[in-house]
Amino acid sequence: ISNGVVTWIIPNIMENGQTIQRTVTVTVNGNVSNGTILTNTANVGTVQGVDTTTVQVLQQFADLGIVKSGPVSAVRGGNVLYTLTATNAGPNTATNVAIADPVPTGLTFNPAGSDSSCVQIGSSVVCDNTTLSAGASKTINIAFAIPATAVCGSTISNQASVSTSATDPNPANNQSAVVSTT
Repeated sequence: ISNGVVTWIIPNIMENGQTIQRTVTVTVNGNVSNGTILTNTANVGTVQGVDTTTVQVLQQFADLGIVKSGPVSAVRGGNVLYTLTATNAGPNTATNVAIADPVPTGLTFNPAGSDSSCVQIGSSVVCDNTTLSAGASKTINIAFAIPATAVCGSTISNQASVSTSATDPNPANNQSAVVSTT
């Protein structure tokens, strides 16, 4: 193999009609789109043959779900810590898994009390770049600071989501239940 060209030395064909078969197996780059046409050209002496193949991307399915828990109550000037668990029920591996949790109104993201994979992007905290094999789960913690000026008795409502670059056959479980803290 040299510069993407495979070369074989085929011995002289001794009898009329004799054939020799060679097989090449290639791996297509992961960024090739479904439906892309690949063209292969083979030369035997001065005879040229052209073959085309249409790429069929096998779709990966991964049923992700998320569960969120948090405290029933919190204090002004303190933190509220939520625990989020994303699970892949399969059947395939989920890549580029992202857990997103909107910053509750009036609170601020506390990165020091949160999982190190989590960062604030706009008005949400995103914990991403995770791969979950079928049957696997990942648990993270996200902390939010409650201002000392928060109104006593007010309710903090919060809900998280999970997504993947794989096709999720059951998107209904990609949102957690709403967790309410007073």
